[in-house]
Amino acid sequence: MEYVKMYLELEKLRFLGKFDYRFEIDETVNDSVQMPNIVLHTYCENAVKHGFSMIQSGGLLVVRAVQTGDRVCVSVEDNGVGREVAANNKHVLEILRLKPDLIFLDIQLPDKNGLWLAEELYTLSCDTFTPPEIIFTTAYTDSKYLLKAFKLAAIDYLVKPVMLDSLSEAVKRFKERSTSTFGIQSLINVIKSEKILKFRNFSGVILLKPEDIVFVKADGNYAQIALANGDTEEIFERLGEIEKALPQDLFIRTGRSLIINRQYIRRINTRKSLIQVSTPNVSHNLEVPEKALRQIKEGF
Repeated sequence: MEYVKMYLELEKLRFLGKFDYRFEIDETVNDSVQMPNIVLHTYCENAVKHGFSMIQSGGLLVVRAVQTGDRVCVSVEDNGVGREVAANNKHVLEILRLKPDLIFLDIQLPDKNGLWLAEELYTLSCDTFTPPEIIFTTAYTDSKYLLKAFKLAAIDYLVKPVMLDSLSEAVKRFKERSTSTFGIQSLINVIKSEKILKFRNFSGVILLKPEDIVFVKADGNYAQIALANGDTEEIFERLGEIEKALPQDLFIRTGRSLIINRQYIRRINTRKSLIQVSTPNVSHNLEVPEKALRQIKEGF
């Protein structure tokens, strides 16, 4: 047991608290019974490797021992993702193990979609794992794959047969992006400590404070954000996803396609069902359904 405790303690430190463990030994257990170290260690190692590699926190491993007649029954339980999920995510587990800086990824994989794999890696981002940069290399030319790839902030989307010049340019962009990460942790800390919103656009990511946003308007599968400085940004987010990210006390959704920042509302025209939003730099007249208009008016 002591050998396994030391192993788990080291793994717990390595994974920065991603999981915890405990031993539950029944008082009736004959402590003179011996077990080869490798037997219990193997089961615990599998739990850590396959059960906890794909979670960010909250993992728990429990080793139990009970006396059953003249035998001691030892069990290992964990609340990880399970063998089946781990087996179906072998590509993810391999990347988690190797932690590469850059991967070349096809859209079509033997058992999964490359875009799915990229999304999985981004969802696993945490203190112990930074997703690798991605260059897609594929025969798929459909624009829906291209747009999804850029929504995931891929460095490039190269269509086969890949030309050497295109490949060299993509690798060059990766190197430039890698060398520009100085101070990135400070930026992350600022984003976490302040109310800074992150949205994906065609060129990468845009960071905004809530007061930067005047209104958001749906545009098919994407959205347009009107900024207080008069600019407009097109982002790869649906309106429902954006609404969840915005402070509810500051923004109000006025229908299926529009979210307005309350602090910029200057005039409510009930006769024409219009709301005027204004900043020192720009003014907009927005059409709003009558029901939403009444609610806004009552809210003021």
